[in-house]
Amino acid sequence: MIRVGQANVSIERREAFIGGRAVPLGTRAFDVLEKLIASPNRLVTKQELLDAAWPDVFVEENNLAVQIHALRRHLKLDRKMLETMPRRGYRLNVSPTCASALPPVEEGILEISYDESRGIISRVQGKEAIRSFLAALLGKVPEFERHNVRFLINMPDGVLGE
Repeated sequence: MIRVGQANVSIERREAFIGGRAVPLGTRAFDVLEKLIASPNRLVTKQELLDAAWPDVFVEENNLAVQIHALRRHLKLDRKMLETMPRRGYRLNVSPTCASALPPVEEGILEISYDESRGIISRVQGKEAIRSFLAALLGKVPEFERHNVRFLINMPDGVLGE
């Protein structure tokens, strides 16, 4: 995950979250965002962004402006963070900590994302709460047994279960 303003962005999964909630971004908007994230604090020309979002297709520049507007609105980015460079392009102004991967999750906190139609996105804190959450989660998914999937969860004080 990469932190951009208030949003956490997963380039690999092409998803963005604010406060644990999924942010609806279209394919083109995500293509533009991905290109901007790849070049933090640098001017990315309109042509570079157009080529990233619409490869081998001619589109008017106003299509790019629509996608930039969508990014600002959905990711809550102000005009200083996602800066317009008139007649040239755009720059994503982020600090080095925002441009890098998120720090490791603190010990004793479990963060889970699960996608199938935006199911389970949780943050659980404390060993007992984690144990209860995982037991409930695994108990509700009998398909794991049918497919012979096994889990081994190591906790600081020993193995939780198999």
